[in-house]
Amino acid sequence: MIGIEHFEKNGVTVLRLNGEIEGTVNQLLRDAISACVRNNQYHLVLNLSAVTFVSSEGIGTIVEYLGHFRMNKGDIKLVGLNLQSRRLLDLMGLSRVFAICKFESVAMKEYSKVAA
Repeated sequence: MIGIEHFEKNGVTVLRLNGEIEGTVNQLLRDAISACVRNNQYHLVLNLSAVTFVSSEGIGTIVEYLGHFRMNKGDIKLVGLNLQSRRLLDLMGLSRVFAICKFESVAMKEYSKVAA
């Protein structure tokens, strides 16, 4: 099971996830990101610091939306990756594709730099 906390601050949408992202749970992540797209919220921070496992399918869901966000002058920044998630991104060649931050506050500040 996964939990998703959703909030906005200064034009940035934050999704704080906890649990494991795999199987049918992946649809909840897809729905949450899709809601951002429907609401034209293209500055997204995915906080994964409380996520214990991410399947390749979960990473695929995030990648699936990344192009759409960037086409709309936005991005998806990843925060708090555990060792397994970081290794999976490295293995898939995606660690250079995503902005990966250690802290949520840093990811949010990066959006404000772009807007300035």
